[in-house]
Amino acid sequence: MSKRSFALLAGAVGAIALTGTAHAGSQVLGDSGWTAMWADGAGGNSVSISTPDAVTADAVYVEKFISYTSNAPVTVLFQQTSPNAVPYIVINDEQLVNHSGSAWTSFTMQLVGSAAFDPAKSNVGQSGGFDVSPFSNGSFSADNTILTIDGGGSISSEVPNNVWFPGAGPGELWAIAATGDEGNLASFSLVETPATAIPVPAAVWSGLSGLLALGAVSMGKRLRRLA
Repeated sequence: MSKRSFALLAGAVGAIALTGTAHAGSQVLGDSGWTAMWADGAGGNSVSISTPDAVTADAVYVEKFISYTSNAPVTVLFQQTSPNAVPYIVINDEQLVNHSGSAWTSFTMQLVGSAAFDPAKSNVGQSGGFDVSPFSNGSFSADNTILTIDGGGSISSEVPNNVWFPGAGPGELWAIAATGDEGNLASFSLVETPATAIPVPAAVWSGLSGLLALGAVSMGKRLRRLA
């Protein structure tokens, strides 16, 4: 099945699949020396990680699916299980479905623990690199532990436009972990958080309300002085 066909199917029936009981899950990432673990989010968000596409001498390539029914962060823990673990965890294919009821105007991926993104290998937003469209910008910060994706677009919550494939095509998102030896095995978390814009009319009204309140106080003081 093509990505587009799968996207239409996931966008249409994903909400039905999420009506079951929240659960935790785990996936041994081949013989890479890593296991991924997660718990479906408090907001009802659902996670699935498939068997990796491949394990090489220095990397494991994983596929990840998240269906968001809220905009609460989703956390996946990567636990080193062998002293011979590969140093790179590579997001080779990712599918995110927006059932939150509001459009995403930006998205953040953050590494917490003994890992950081590799900007050179990821080549975010560039030709042949990790694709962030329909957004126009992908930038790293906090010593390459945070990737912020924003600008130029949004992800709808309406079917069938609510399915997003960051990294679609040949691009990949690379993270390097500081692996440990026996008795000191490493772990780190990947936290993925969508964000929505504050509606402009509401923001403007809030500001005007504050100004009107200050104006009323000021006018009251003047009237009291004149009385």
